Amino acid sequence: MNKIFIVLCFLFFQNSFAALTDSFGIGTRNIFLGGAADLTDGGAYASKGNPASLTKIKKTLMDTSIQVNSPNLEDTKLVLSDPAASGLTQDTYSASNASNMNGLTFGMTLPLGSRISFGVSGAMPAGSLAKVYAYSGKESNYLHYMDRQARPEIYTGLGIKLWEPLSIGLGAFFSIKADGTIQSAMSDTDQENRMLLDLKPILVPYAGILWTQNLAKDEELIIGATYRAEHNAKAELKVDIRMGVGSIGMIPVQAESQLLAFYDPAKISMGLGFKNKKIGTYFGLENIQYSKFKANIMQMNNGIFDGLENGELSRNPIVLQDSWTVRTGFELKEWIPIFNGNVNSQIGFEYQTSALPSDPISLAMLDTDKTVVNFGSGFRFPKIEGIVKMPLTFNLGFKWTHLFDESYTVVNSAGGISSAQIGGEVFSFITGVVVEI
Repeated sequence: MNKIFIVLCFLFFQNSFAALTDSFGIGTRNIFLGGAADLTDGGAYASKGNPASLTKIKKTLMDTSIQVNSPNLEDTKLVLSDPAASGLTQDTYSASNASNMNGLTFGMTLPLGSRISFGVSGAMPAGSLAKVYAYSGKESNYLHYMDRQARPEIYTGLGIKLWEPLSIGLGAFFSIKADGTIQSAMSDTDQENRMLLDLKPILVPYAGILWTQNLAKDEELIIGATYRAEHNAKAELKVDIRMGVGSIGMIPVQAESQLLAFYDPAKISMGLGFKNKKIGTYFGLENIQYSKFKANIMQMNNGIFDGLENGELSRNPIVLQDSWTVRTGFELKEWIPIFNGNVNSQIGFEYQTSALPSDPISLAMLDTDKTVVNFGSGFRFPKIEGIVKMPLTFNLGFKWTHLFDESYTVVNSAGGISSAQIGGEVFSFITGVVVEI
């Protein structure tokens, strides 16, 4: 009996989930503080962390930074014992050989008045404008830190001070939705193809609130909170394939498919900060709602193979749980006469719980608890007549992410036994410059 396997590969200019900024943070000082100050004192990147905190910034800030993220991850070593089989080409990807996940980030604040400020920030992956990977249920991938995912990100925010202690902010995360039609005709002598891909802009809203309490001269207690909505735009694909098979003639295969190429979970974040001219202490708590996770898979419905199930991920769907992140950061500001400027040193710690339950149904998506240590310094040079026309700050620091080693075993509904593991670490180098106008 002859078997014909049709493998269709679609690449869209957009990422799935676990974006660069969600995995590694954004902005040098913000990263050095472990993300703990994002909600209360986000600086040039306030538009992403908490748009309400834009009202605290009284001057125009422009920040550009570079991230070099080098993963050293364990192979998942997925082992399957499953009677069900498919004709999908075996994936040769290895997590232990993952390439660096580098990026360029930018942030800007623009005060529009005494009570209103605007900000924009974002990130651009290096080496590729964007890429997406839609996975099979018979392979394992890391939920975060996967180099086959990359996308540009843009966040805009507007902060409004209602009265002296209270500010609110609204923001929008810009992304795209892709719809397409693919038509193909193939025979043993010729082939013809055409495709239409329609990219449509969409936005994901988020909002923040900020309370600033003056305790004494130059001392502040700051409380902030934000909510970012879920992003789960689907790509609708219509596929029309006609195959010429010898004397049988043309065999039509028509299918409608959905690729959930773009997914970011909803987030609820809270932060607390205390600062004066000398020190700053920050705390943060974040709930990432992975319990509503939607798998980044391609499903194809057609009239020929209706008797088959929709693959491993339909029989054993990916079920995740909410993940919690605890953050803390400390900042010390010192005047250095030799530089005629300030040296601001930061250190931050993070702990994030695993989004994968202890008794998972599927091993297609793996996650584990993580600890993160961040540290860095910023060298601020004031305006110097004839040399430096505006104050500049040069930032330099490092980030170490440790993924706890975990092994999982699952008995699936088809009677097969699956096992996989996860663990490793990621080393990051971050540098950038801030200009005050």
